Amino acid sequence: MAVTDEHSAQSLLAELEAKGRIRSRAAARAFAAVSRHTFVPTASPAEAYSDRTVRLADGSSASQPSLVADMLELLELEPGMSVLEIGAGCGYFLALVKHLVGLGTVAGIEIDAALAAQSRRALARSGAEVWVRQGDGVAGWSALAPFDRIVVSAATNAIPREWLDQLSPAGRLLVPVEFGIAQKLVLLESKAADLRVVQARDATFVPIGGAAGANAARVELGRLGDVRARVRGELGAEGELEAALERLVDVRRVAVSLSAWEFSRSFRFWLSAQEPTLVSVAARGDAVAHLGLPDLLGRCASATIVSRSPFAEAIGVWRPPDRLALLGWRRGYEQTPPEDPAPLAVFSTAAAGADARRLAALALAWSATGRNEEIDLRVVSRGTGGPLVVPAGDAAELALTVKGGQRAR
Repeated sequence: MAVTDEHSAQSLLAELEAKGRIRSRAAARAFAAVSRHTFVPTASPAEAYSDRTVRLADGSSASQPSLVADMLELLELEPGMSVLEIGAGCGYFLALVKHLVGLGTVAGIEIDAALAAQSRRALARSGAEVWVRQGDGVAGWSALAPFDRIVVSAATNAIPREWLDQLSPAGRLLVPVEFGIAQKLVLLESKAADLRVVQARDATFVPIGGAAGANAARVELGRLGDVRARVRGELGAEGELEAALERLVDVRRVAVSLSAWEFSRSFRFWLSAQEPTLVSVAARGDAVAHLGLPDLLGRCASATIVSRSPFAEAIGVWRPPDRLALLGWRRGYEQTPPEDPAPLAVFSTAAAGADARRLAALALAWSATGRNEEIDLRVVSRGTGGPLVVPAGDAAELALTVKGGQRAR
């Protein structure tokens, strides 16, 4: 790959600084020093050094640099710290971490053997001395513990006790947690015997593999084009969801307006608390018109959408074999700015009339109860099961599940 001044580590750094994603001098030096193209060799210079997710040869992806920068800033890394990344991927994040901690121990676990080997080779080429092994990250890496920081780069539905046991007394754990079809990137801090939530922000990560797997299945519906779905509940037989998406014939207006920010944040979490069988559908390109969904590119609140092709997203209920109802924005409001409210509609198959009415009623209830814009997170200990999502008065309370151990307040 021929790297130019226009497309280089320095140009990527300048873009991230302009967006306000890099705030510390240490993070800026790391981004300037680490060549991203070493870790995404199949990408062009323009792809490698732009703020976008890059698809790797094996079908996995390298995270968007602005998200990587956010994670580095949240960790507040210092020289000499020991760091473990679970879900090491291509190794780019590990190289940045190594630059920041210097002589500190940096290690990564990747469940995919080929990707782990690729990461080791790329790190060696970059000159970063980092430990990488293939395996299920649920058990952590006890031989190298304790760690000052543990980072999980894939979404989980519960926090294994092993991760907490391997944190140093004042350590931090950064982990994307799934709540139904929604996610929060949660920063936890260990204080003596307690574990507290420092902050949480919206996120979109691939599900973690192995024993700590996420609670919503992800499927690609290739027959329809570029269409992906996340399903919490029964997936159904092969082809049933695709067939239902092609039969969205009924459109029901909903007397609720909300912004793209409300839709992707508080509303999505609140709906996850109310409905156990949720589905989220995202379509791009020609598939948007094929499914008859409104093109939401102009309303998209997600920074990960870098293509200028049509984009559609909706959330709702899927009950195989033919009951599908999806909440999205009403047609005619596609170009409304993300921060401005626009009215909702329910798109459903003929068999899903009752489901469409329930979704409409839930949207009305969400609006009538104060829109639940406040999200409170606490940590609880439970023996089994995924995270709880419990409505608590006017605010939605999200309880993180820790598998085993004592309750952390």
